Amino acid sequence: MIAKIKKPETLFLVIGILSILFGFAINANSIYVNFHDTYFVIRSFDAATLVALILAFYALIYLILNKLKKPITLQIAYWHLGTFLLGILTFLFSSQSNSFLATNYYTISLLASIILIIISTIIFISGLLNALL
Repeated sequence: MIAKIKKPETLFLVIGILSILFGFAINANSIYVNFHDTYFVIRSFDAATLVALILAFYALIYLILNKLKKPITLQIAYWHLGTFLLGILTFLFSSQSNSFLATNYYTISLLASIILIIISTIIFISGLLNALL
């Protein structure tokens, strides 16, 4: 039986730690992003660290709001985390397999990942405003 996590900050921290461990596991690989005939090469560990720092920032905000007795609802936190992780996974998929994909599909998947991360941020801001007001 899977234990249900009731505090969003715990969930964000656990996934942040898993992101760091994932970065250690695939340290030899790099992420290639093709943008206007320029390749940006990012080490996987650096990308995993960035994701972990973003998740730790969100966890800190959720923790502060819980201490102030103005928590963001758990449903909004799950939607926020889900869309954020889906955006990150879409980005990783599009950047790792761009040599096999047509240019249009690569551009669409990269755009989709950016849109998902923006939607995640909008969900977080709406939950934050709902908790504070």
